[in-house]
Order: sequence, then C-alpha cells, then structure tokens
Amino acid sequence: FCPSPPGALRGPPSRTAPFSPPPGSATMAPTVKEQIEGADMIAFVTSTCPFCIKALAALKEAGFEPTVVQADYFVKKELSEIAGSTSVPKVWVK
Repeated sequence: FCPSPPGALRGPPSRTAPFSPPPGSATMAPTVKEQIEGADMIAFVTSTCPFCIKALAALKEAGFEPTVVQADYFVKKELSEIAGSTSVPKVWVK
C-alpha cells in the first residue's frame, strides 16, 4: 500500500479503456477476421493466461505451429464481435 502524499486527490482509479487505435497510425494492422482468414491455424492468447500457455504447448507437442496473436484490448473487442466472448485462448483451424 502506497499512501498518497498530503493534499493529493483521492478516488477510484480510472478504468476507462481506449475505444479506438491510436491516431496517426501510418498503417493499420490486419483485422482479426483477416488474420483468421489468412492462417491455416491461429491462436489468440495472452502471455499471462495459464490456459493459453497449456493450449499452445499441447498444439506444439502434437506437431502444430499455429500463428500466435497476443490478444490486447482491441483484438479482444473484435473477438467478442466474432465469437461472442473476449476470453482466451481462442483457436481457429482450417
């Protein structure tokens, strides 16, 4: 616990997430749908998710090398529109 310095404003931390990519991006990253369409096998994961780590290990142990995408806020938002949830891992296989 870190106490606030005297006179500092106190209140709940902001939980507002950005709703669009940073302005001024020269190139747009492919959409989640484009990534799914362009890969034979693709896994959307986060590096801290134990289920993601196990899923990737199982795929690799079985001889598969999926395209791996780190699912940040924007990717999860698109996943929600496609799959109905933001949870990971999410794996698509053609």
